[in-house]
Amino acid sequence: MVDRIPLWSDAAGFTYHRRKHLHVVDVSSGVVTRLTEGEVDVICFAPSNKGLRIAYATSYDDLNPQLMDINILDSDKDENVRAVRGFTVASICWSPDDSHLAFLGSDRSRGGATHFGVWALPAEGGEAENLTKRLDRGCTRRAYYDLRSIFAGAPDPAWDGDHIYFPVSDGGVLNLFRIGFRDRKVEPVVTGDFSLEEFSVRSGAVVYTRVTGTEPAEVWLKDESRERRMTWFNDGLLSKLCLSGLDHFEFEATDGQRIEGWVMRPCRFQEGQRYPSVLDIHGGPKSKFGSSFMFEHQLYAAEGYAVVILNPRGSDGYSEEFADIRGRYGTRDYLDNGGRRPRPGGPRLHRPR
Repeated sequence: MVDRIPLWSDAAGFTYHRRKHLHVVDVSSGVVTRLTEGEVDVICFAPSNKGLRIAYATSYDDLNPQLMDINILDSDKDENVRAVRGFTVASICWSPDDSHLAFLGSDRSRGGATHFGVWALPAEGGEAENLTKRLDRGCTRRAYYDLRSIFAGAPDPAWDGDHIYFPVSDGGVLNLFRIGFRDRKVEPVVTGDFSLEEFSVRSGAVVYTRVTGTEPAEVWLKDESRERRMTWFNDGLLSKLCLSGLDHFEFEATDGQRIEGWVMRPCRFQEGQRYPSVLDIHGGPKSKFGSSFMFEHQLYAAEGYAVVILNPRGSDGYSEEFADIRGRYGTRDYLDNGGRRPRPGGPRLHRPR
């Protein structure tokens, strides 16, 4: 008899009557101890810096698995308390003094269009505060990069000193920023026409991997003195290939909304010749194209095709209003044209930046 939904999860297979719980293993003896119980699934966790507490997020509603609690397991007090409820949580970290938690999450106030932002709350309990709300940009990696390893970690927020470091998805890029926990001042850390893939920070020094439209991931370092590249894994191969860059353009939809896109010219492009084109429409919603290497697109360009990619409404990298297309899937790229016909001549194009 089937008495529980779901039965199946993509990439996991049948999950019937199986739960994900938190365990600890003694590395010397190999003894494994289970730490959590109940009809919940543990999604992510973070031990405190002193090691006495563990914060972890659990999905508690099988019919709405994106609703989660953050709980704190205190081994010293032998208690397990709920810190916050009703969020979607992607990762958790602790302040250096273990007095606060920061988490990457969404309150789902606009459904799936809601940005994942950096939230903070006192470890002893209290209301969660969205530290990045005023940016109106998401803080998760949503750019397509089809050479990304299945073992790659996510660029989750990290607390270093008095600052929380986090990525910001803006247009076609994903760059690194930080916010002062005391003064709430947001500052750029690593920015440019590239997408951050992973990062680690210690005492203000940042090691990160970055990709561009023509360069797969390499390791970079930024410290007080300068920013410099540390690896050249792909240079030998790339020197033998014909690669196409991304020419940026924008156009104005019939309701005035500006839409971003890029054109990749065919390899060995010659001015004045006509070429077949491929319009690649990304999925999602809340995915995006941009400054990330795409082998698929480079293959098209190498075979003589021009490639056109766009970030229409529903894409990440812009405002929540831009992303919120609930009830408008499959429609033309405008929110409400009031029944008017499109302007003659089609969309107004703007020169690439």
